[in-house]
Amino acid sequence: RMGFLVDTARNYGETELCLRERDYDLLILDYQLFECTALEVLKQLKDAGVRVPKYGFLICSAHTIENVRIQCEDAGCVGYVTKPFTFDVLQKEINRVLMKDPKK
Repeated sequence: RMGFLVDTARNYGETELCLRERDYDLLILDYQLFECTALEVLKQLKDAGVRVPKYGFLICSAHTIENVRIQCEDAGCVGYVTKPFTFDVLQKEINRVLMKDPKK
């Protein structure tokens, strides 16, 4: 256990609803979702005027190609974890993101 409160969403609609209903510190998305990619979800959220989590978005992906990571960074993602990963690796990346000033 990492000591975080977690909500889960199974699709874009649930993700948007969660973000509209409460403020989050961080949103963790898998890059390749059933409906689309995480980058498409981020664009849809921005276009819909949904609040961005305080610290932003962290992407989990099986893609090891550097340009995918760069695309995520260009889209405003603050973290990227390559699958497969351990919970320890995920926790370290979450902690790294949460140590940053959320206003930058």
